[in-house]
Amino acid sequence: EQRPHALTPRTHMADPEWVTATQTALGPLIKRPKLTAALLSKPPFRFLHDIVSEVTRATGFADGLFSEDELQSGRIKEKELKIAYLSKIFKCVEVASGGALGVRPGKVVAGMEPENTNAFLVALARVATSGVDNAGVVASTLDAIAASAKSSRSSPPASAPPVQAEPLPPPPQPPQPPPPPPVVASHPGQAPTGSGGERGGAGGELSAAPEAQPQQMASAPPPQRLDPPSGTSSRGETGG
Repeated sequence: EQRPHALTPRTHMADPEWVTATQTALGPLIKRPKLTAALLSKPPFRFLHDIVSEVTRATGFADGLFSEDELQSGRIKEKELKIAYLSKIFKCVEVASGGALGVRPGKVVAGMEPENTNAFLVALARVATSGVDNAGVVASTLDAIAASAKSSRSSPPASAPPVQAEPLPPPPQPPQPPPPPPVVASHPGQAPTGSGGERGGAGGELSAAPEAQPQQMASAPPPQRLDPPSGTSSRGETGG
């Protein structure tokens, strides 16, 4: 009789090195939130916000950097606000450390590039415990952010495709001369006049004819009877 194969015990996969590095750097500083491998493998925004707030509370680093609304994660819901918050703390760490982080806020909000996000958390722990002048770092960070915003507003927009010029309208036509006045005969039989001058005479009659006048028919006299001359007689009166 064959026995069913025993289930192979599931082996525990080691956490990535960048997760372990974050736990080692931040573990001694904060007690919450819990730095679990699941959260560090894809850090959500609320998780990052809680870490920054706890580091500030424990060390005083980045104190005065955020507004009252930014200090409460429940009021940061839109993507643009999340990016603005992360941009501030990223810039503050860069000013304090003197180097670039190479992390993009938009990617962090989208949960991408977790290894770069963990590299930021390690850098945060280092500068927070380095004894830097927090007030000077915060002031320099806010000045740099304000200058960057001013530069972006004054810079010309991205090149747009060239606008095709509309075709020019046709040139205006010169005014046309008015038509000549109509030829009108003032009296019957008189040659009409017009813009072309007088025309008349033999062979130069115009087509315009005088108005037809009603013809009066004269009453014809009654036919007169002619008598034969004297000395003659009609054929019936001649004798023979």
